[in-house]
Amino acid sequence: MKNVRVIAGPTASGKSGFALAEAQQHNGVIINADSLQLYEDLPILTARPTAEEEALVPHRLYGFLGPEENMNAQSWAEAAMAEINGALAAGNTPYLVGGTGFYLKTLFEGLSPIPAIPDEVRSEVTTLYEKNGLSWCYEELERVDPRRAEMLAPPDKQRILRSLEVFYATGKPFSHFTSLPKERLYQGLHFDVTIIAPSVEILYANCDKRFLHMIDIGGWDEATELYGRIMNGEISLEAPITRALGYEEIHLCLEGILSQEGAISRAQQKTRNYAKRQNTWLRNQMKSCENISVTLK
Repeated sequence: MKNVRVIAGPTASGKSGFALAEAQQHNGVIINADSLQLYEDLPILTARPTAEEEALVPHRLYGFLGPEENMNAQSWAEAAMAEINGALAAGNTPYLVGGTGFYLKTLFEGLSPIPAIPDEVRSEVTTLYEKNGLSWCYEELERVDPRRAEMLAPPDKQRILRSLEVFYATGKPFSHFTSLPKERLYQGLHFDVTIIAPSVEILYANCDKRFLHMIDIGGWDEATELYGRIMNGEISLEAPITRALGYEEIHLCLEGILSQEGAISRAQQKTRNYAKRQNTWLRNQMKSCENISVTLK
């Protein structure tokens, strides 16, 4: 059975540095498992590896999406599996590195057999959203798939629209497909998972220090550039890249709603809250997956 190393952990836990050091010693290829490091924009705020770090070992699935492109867990798992197979075929050790736990769990457990959605259906749902708003879309989901609606928060635009797309394309609710047996993407693989889990005190201190460092090395400037593109109508205010930690607060500062000090403080708090949720999720959810072994470090 072939081994795949997985280095997971909350934001600012030190997982990227840990993985890079290991990968250098074991002929590794680092494969991104962070949903926001997939994007080409905001490399500092999303804590993407630097060019110098990427030069040390091969890095895959970093910085290739445009700001308005979407990547769901199924698409990521398929792309990651292709990179894993490529690394193994070349005699390298694959290292999945990131904190997007739902991506990792989807890869470990397999995919629900959801059919491909035609472009015209995606356009139809987008038009309905633009015409009627997200609240209407959520109410529509409650009507056609109440089970799925119960699982989602009303502001969860991406999953609400995805669920409507599936229903309009197939005539069957999204929850129908998730209730079917999952289709595993791999055979003969074992995932050796290390969760980097510092104490809460250290993790929170790391979050605060890292955000200040991001600002010092250009994070504010790259967010300002993105803000300008949004104001020019080049990019939607709701583009997925705007979910990067810290962007919303800098945006509010540029709008005159927050002071710079207030924006930084609020972004640090949001980062700490997010890290705490990630830590809890990874510790609890990884234990239930098959074909993996988990070590806390």
